[in-house]
Amino acid sequence: MTATIFIDRLRVHALIGVDAQERVVGNDFDITVYVDYPAAVDAGKHDALEQTINYAGIADVIRQTVSQPMLLVEHAAWLIAERLQQQWPGITGGSVEIKKIAPPVEGAQCKGMGVTFRWSK
Repeated sequence: MTATIFIDRLRVHALIGVDAQERVVGNDFDITVYVDYPAAVDAGKHDALEQTINYAGIADVIRQTVSQPMLLVEHAAWLIAERLQQQWPGITGGSVEIKKIAPPVEGAQCKGMGVTFRWSK
């Protein structure tokens, strides 16, 4: 049995973008995170909160990471993945998806653009 903990489309306002104005005004992003956390299996078996990762903790890492201006969603995704693994060394893999809801791309008719990083140990 395995366990994956996730947050699906956490909406954040962040200062991420290549255009200087995006790093001042910001954009809305949906961020989805999946982390493989084997200890959560025992948490489920024993109803033991201390053996799993609190969703609010993951959300805090996401919000803190994107609170600083940066150029690339790729950098934000990499930082989120790194910080999650530092905070919870028992994470064995996962993914971070960052989608810019209204990208400033002329003629683009889509629900968003972004990047997904996946990793495993």
